[in-house]
Amino acid sequence: MTLQRWLPFGDQVVRIFTRKGTVLFDALRRNDFGVTEFQGVGRDGPVSMLFVQVRRARAALVVRAARRLDPGCFYTIDDIRVANAALSHALPTSTQP
Repeated sequence: MTLQRWLPFGDQVVRIFTRKGTVLFDALRRNDFGVTEFQGVGRDGPVSMLFVQVRRARAALVVRAARRLDPGCFYTIDDIRVANAALSHALPTSTQP
């Protein structure tokens, strides 16, 4: 287990799978989270995936907001190691590959 997992440094992506995509999307945007919504089809029909990139310390806030509006949503949280500087608010400044 790495120390990074326990310290609130870096960025994470929270992916939320829900049938209440528009409601969650609007609520997260109102709370100043950058959200992208993707439409898909799951086993039981239409589903939305919300993609939210946040500082590690704010990932729990995203999950809490999503679960409050859709207790049945499914979510994953992953560390971001590399991101496009033009689209990210927090990237390493190193120019080395």
